[in-house]
Amino acid sequence: MIPVKNRGLFYAVLSSLFLSTGFIFARHFLNYTNPETLNTLWFGIAFAVSIAVLLARSPGKTVRTFRLHWKDGIVVGGANAVAAAFWFHAINITGPTLTAFLVRFSTIFIIILGILFLKEKLHIHDIAGMLIALAGAFAISFANGDYLNVGTLVALAASLAIAVHQVLSKVYVKTIEPLTLVSLRTLFTALFLLVYALAFSKLQPFPISQLPLLTAAIVVNAIFGFVFFYKALELTDVSRVAIIRTLDPFIVVLYALALFHTLPALNEFVGGLLVVSGVLVTMYGHSITTMLRTVKWLPWFG
Repeated sequence: MIPVKNRGLFYAVLSSLFLSTGFIFARHFLNYTNPETLNTLWFGIAFAVSIAVLLARSPGKTVRTFRLHWKDGIVVGGANAVAAAFWFHAINITGPTLTAFLVRFSTIFIIILGILFLKEKLHIHDIAGMLIALAGAFAISFANGDYLNVGTLVALAASLAIAVHQVLSKVYVKTIEPLTLVSLRTLFTALFLLVYALAFSKLQPFPISQLPLLTAAIVVNAIFGFVFFYKALELTDVSRVAIIRTLDPFIVVLYALALFHTLPALNEFVGGLLVVSGVLVTMYGHSITTMLRTVKWLPWFG
């Protein structure tokens, strides 16, 4: 039995393992269609599965919750639609591993959002962490002499939208049960993406033979992954969940090695390590500052 105080971290680890599969699944299915079509199918199927479970479990409560929180669903779903659009395009351009490293910037963007909108203070370790992470982004995009390529920009845009989505999710998960929030989010995400795909004539055929695998992938990633993620947010601080989620890129590297037999190039891996290191410096900065202040007064410190 897991102690109550550790359950949030346990769910965070599970969410990291399950959500990391999305990078791999997305790369596979993008061989068959474009990002817009896959996006719409991905969240449409996720909604169909989640609402079926909710209606089977408690139809009356589900209908009442949707009537009460549909506006919240529009907000979270809209933020997630933007994040998903950039995320799928980033994977299509740069691949799953590099995208996994670059979207770790979402943690830094969460801190920036706190500074801009919550009047939180900008500390020296925040600046140091951001500079280290930016150095990592430059190292990743250094290949072929391009200091900042389109794929990096798209992945960074995805990380900003993910940050907004995570902050909103932390607010709404206090009043909406995790699976219901997943269902609301996927409903409005799918609707927004469908409208966009139709408006710009982006929909393409998708092979029926791949639908069973796509459905299974969505259940693993978009259902279980986000239920565990929202459960973690419900039980522990968003900052602690973010720390665990820094594992995601390394899990993706292992998944890609096992399934695609690929590894990132040296500059890409070093850049990824710098991004994650910068994120950790930013998150642990207060602890680091306290440690340095303590060590300063020890006799052997010059």
